[in-house]
Amino acid sequence: MLCYSADMEELTQQEIADKLGVSQANVSRWLSGKHAPRKATVHQLAKAFDCDTIRMYEYLLDRRIAYLRKNSK
Repeated sequence: MLCYSADMEELTQQEIADKLGVSQANVSRWLSGKHAPRKATVHQLAKAFDCDTIRMYEYLLDRRIAYLRKNSK
């Protein structure tokens, strides 16, 4: 569905963190939907995975919505 999904799934959270210069814990929070990254970080993620920024926002927003639905009960 998204242009970077295969690349992201091939990397560990630590490898993504190293690529962006952030902690693995932050990457975990973003990918689980527990927290949303800052605007600048979304741009970094999109650039790192050669993806449109809007698609990256959509991907992260979908993760966030799923997390909130799961944990709102």
